[in-house]
Amino acid sequence: IVDIPAGSDSGTFAHHGGEELVFLLEGTLIYELENYKSYTLEKYDTLYYPNYIGHRWVNASDANAKMLIISTSPYKF
Repeated sequence: IVDIPAGSDSGTFAHHGGEELVFLLEGTLIYELENYKSYTLEKYDTLYYPNYIGHRWVNASDANAKMLIISTSPYKF
């Protein structure tokens, strides 16, 4: 579970092996997939993607967000 402060982002696009499932528990989050479209996730939305696609998130709102990430990757946060 990742707590995401209002106005924060994950930085540059991440690329690594495996797959990820994101489940938004609270708030609103913009998830960007490199060379694909951006997705605005709201409470209880999910997003699944292979990690070779660059990915990043932005919390452009004035409220904190919280997401659950399930990953098959050995990537360390």
